[in-house]
Amino acid sequence: MPKLNKNRAEAAAEADQTQKNLCFILVEPENADNVGAAARAMKNMGFTDLRLVNPTRQWRRRSRKMAPHAGDVLQEARVFQTLEEALKDVNLAMGTSRRAGPKRGRFVDFDDAVAESRKMLKVQRVAFVFGKESKGLDNASLSLCDRVAMIPTNPECPSINLAQAVMITAFSFSCMASRISYAQRGNNRLRTMSAPVMVEKQEMHAVLAALEQTLLDLGYVHGQGSRTVERIKASWHRLFKRAGLLPSEAQMIKGFTRRIRERVLEKNVLAEAAPERSAELLKL
Repeated sequence: MPKLNKNRAEAAAEADQTQKNLCFILVEPENADNVGAAARAMKNMGFTDLRLVNPTRQWRRRSRKMAPHAGDVLQEARVFQTLEEALKDVNLAMGTSRRAGPKRGRFVDFDDAVAESRKMLKVQRVAFVFGKESKGLDNASLSLCDRVAMIPTNPECPSINLAQAVMITAFSFSCMASRISYAQRGNNRLRTMSAPVMVEKQEMHAVLAALEQTLLDLGYVHGQGSRTVERIKASWHRLFKRAGLLPSEAQMIKGFTRRIRERVLEKNVLAEAAPERSAELLKL
């Protein structure tokens, strides 16, 4: 009996972390009623971290009628000017869309998106991102997400309401909170398979900025008809989103890019100070 109680306590603690670390981001919601209904859906399933990007005017007041018993979620909801700002402290961003395409991001099955997120939620923050009612998320917004999930629906009527999408997502995690789907039982003990801790989006963009500056210092042309720097930076971004970026990896990349920039500066100084010896010194 003590072991059973311990397992229940561990499961309860894990469910609590899931509720704390999962956030829902609504990008430019057009209907305040949907914001209220989404807040109610979140509260129904035990979640409270709601973030809005450029909502309509007076959205907080107008959304209350659709959020009975969820006024605290609306009151504590945070508003951001850009999606990038809303994702700064997020480790894994899951976009949602019913429209696929080669430039729409890396699509994964909805169940796989929930399962991957569930593994990370014990120690990391995960965001599910939803677009405006009329058009959903645009390509620029999806480019900031690590994965894109499509909620399975009837092909003859694939589009669902914003608040319904939030409810389906929240319900999926609420159901999983009651059973540890990624744990293994052995000898009556619960052994949890923990996911590696990835950097937050703010740190990832700092790494990308360091890589970009290094390319410029090495002589790559930025703008003026050349998109080489943008293409290389976009390739690194896709790699980080696909594989993730560990804190140690981020520090390593920022360290060696800083050393490259220092070395380039040293060579430039030597070349200017002693032109006659520059060719020999640059070989060192």
